[in-house]
Amino acid sequence: MTFTATPSPTNADEEKTYCAVHPTVESGLKCNKCGRYMCTKCAVYTPVGYRCKQCVNQQQAGFFKALPIDYALAIAVALVGGLLGGFILPKLFLFGVLILSFPAGIGIGEAVWRVTKKRRGKYIPHAIVGAILVGAIAANVPAISDFLHFSQAASASGLPARQVQQVQNEFLSIFLRDTLLPVGLFAIIASVGAVGRVK
Repeated sequence: MTFTATPSPTNADEEKTYCAVHPTVESGLKCNKCGRYMCTKCAVYTPVGYRCKQCVNQQQAGFFKALPIDYALAIAVALVGGLLGGFILPKLFLFGVLILSFPAGIGIGEAVWRVTKKRRGKYIPHAIVGAILVGAIAANVPAISDFLHFSQAASASGLPARQVQQVQNEFLSIFLRDTLLPVGLFAIIASVGAVGRVK
């Protein structure tokens, strides 16, 4: 009679470890805070080493303490700042847009920082950027309306199609140069300054 020996598990098999979230994924990487095993999808690199997403989220929850009212206040302040800055600074041309937009953004960020009583919110920077952009566009609705009106008037003028196209291109060039470009630059530069102040 012959007997077939059943292979016993080796030490290597016994010592395999798996991700706590993805139990089929083998991993030897541990969170340096809670000690759980994690795979590369779950690992988050932090200044103090790799941590699992749960520990990072807990840490962020303690860092971000903004209330819902803080988001409303941040949007209101940034919207007013975007309206004022978007109306005044583009009219000062390069000086207003390139030199004053960043300090204006810092001022908006400082105002948000004060009205929210220095409470940080994960999405407050996003809210500020959106509000500045909306405010800057809203401040220039008359210029946008004028451009559309002139463009429609050229179409209805009865001029030959080539001349209509030429007139519309001239209007578009003026609109881009005098409105869209400076307002867009203001919104971008001011947003950078504001977000830098509240982070």
